[in-house]
Amino acid sequence: MKTHQNPWGDAVVGWGALRALGDWLRAEPAPRRIFFLVDENTHEACLPLVQPEVPDGCAVEVLEVPAGEGSKEPEMALSLWEALREHGAHRDDVLIAVGGGMVTDLGGFVAATYKRGMRYAAVPTSLLAMVDASVGGKSGVNLASLKNAVGTFYRAEGVFVDPVFLETLPPREVAAGWAEMIKHAYLDGGEHWNTIGQFAEADADTVERLIQLSVAFKARLVEEDPLDRLDVRAALNAGHTVGHALEALAWADVSEEPGDGVEAESLPMQDAAQEPLLHGEAVAAGLWMESWVAEGRGLQPTADAAALRSLIRAYYARVPLPSLEAAWTVMQHDKKNRTDEVRMALLQAPGNSVVLSAVTQAECAEAWEAYAKTFV
Repeated sequence: MKTHQNPWGDAVVGWGALRALGDWLRAEPAPRRIFFLVDENTHEACLPLVQPEVPDGCAVEVLEVPAGEGSKEPEMALSLWEALREHGAHRDDVLIAVGGGMVTDLGGFVAATYKRGMRYAAVPTSLLAMVDASVGGKSGVNLASLKNAVGTFYRAEGVFVDPVFLETLPPREVAAGWAEMIKHAYLDGGEHWNTIGQFAEADADTVERLIQLSVAFKARLVEEDPLDRLDVRAALNAGHTVGHALEALAWADVSEEPGDGVEAESLPMQDAAQEPLLHGEAVAAGLWMESWVAEGRGLQPTADAAALRSLIRAYYARVPLPSLEAAWTVMQHDKKNRTDEVRMALLQAPGNSVVLSAVTQAECAEAWEAYAKTFV
């Protein structure tokens, strides 16, 4: 195990991290009561792995929300505040989010705002949450179709990243998390980028090492730019201008909560149209298209762009594309924008930071068309 420090909560990463959670819960000041926030999937598959770490005599309450991005809404936060009030929760009780990025984002936001802040820890159970959502202090909810439009920064007292939870995930969920790891590896460069392609067939020790590299990379950026004001953390938004638009529009068309995921035989994903997009699937498509724009601008070298896009093409199926006009409207509300212009975090060579730059709808149209022709 390794501990990666950052201002918003140190992350303990590696096999056995759950034991570190137990040690933390037994340390002073020990909580009087624990509130576990889960969705229906993590309640069944993951919480039983966590509960043995609860100290004897510590009261436990479980707050369950429906699985899926539909729960990451202000109305759900209100329901959770009311549930905490009804249970008589105090600021020195601890809320522990056990789940993927939706659960950790929602849990951090609720903890940050209930009574102006209660104790909080995260146990990310999806690969995406392990390497991205739970690291860096960002919490929040969506507002209509706008991703993370309402939120804050809040310090977790600990983030406990144990790869044991990967065994509870369908392959499609693992592949979705890998998209963020590909982004981290490209931005980090060097051996990290050269070895990330091994993840698909990696053994347990290699998986642990690659997760640690990904968390360490994000923690370094967070340390440099804790409040996301210096454009340092903007590098983490590579692929997200397009990705968030694809994801938002996919979920906007959903009338029912998604199921437990599509079964897959191996890491390469099945047709993403079978259910609404996962965040990582949208990011993979966004990385591909934003790479096309970056190469067209002369920012990303052709060989590096080809290597990145080939890796994405090898492991990710085509995602459903909305009309560019609808996506452009969503992109105009992206948090990176400073005026009415749409800005993207455009890639350069591996190991280099991004270039934050306004892009045109015409450039996006070319990338849209290229993606549609490539992913058939």
